Amino acid sequence: MSRAVFQAGLSWAAIDRQWDPLRSAFDDFEPGKVARYRAKDVKCIMATPGILHSERKIAATIANATTLLALEEEFGGFRRYLRSHGTYGRLTADLKRRFSYVGDISAYYFLYRV
Repeated sequence: MSRAVFQAGLSWAAIDRQWDPLRSAFDDFEPGKVARYRAKDVKCIMATPGILHSERKIAATIANATTLLALEEEFGGFRRYLRSHGTYGRLTADLKRRFSYVGDISAYYFLYRV
């Protein structure tokens, strides 16, 4: 999901070049860690060289980690959440509603990757 968020509005190649530093800056996107990030963590990420410095995308990544954990709790796992919608259209609509900085293309990209 985070890759789709960071890629929004940018080329795939641009984010691909930054992916390793982004993973490092975000503790490998471990939802339990990222969901606990606070303002000092955002400042640290913003100071990381070689990555996109978008506070909106950083904040969305943190919010999305929290959402992911909530969905795992509510549905007994993220896979169960994904399978609970019956149709692609209902699932993408729900992804866009629940997750920050996710639109049609980002939802499609995320679902393709998972």
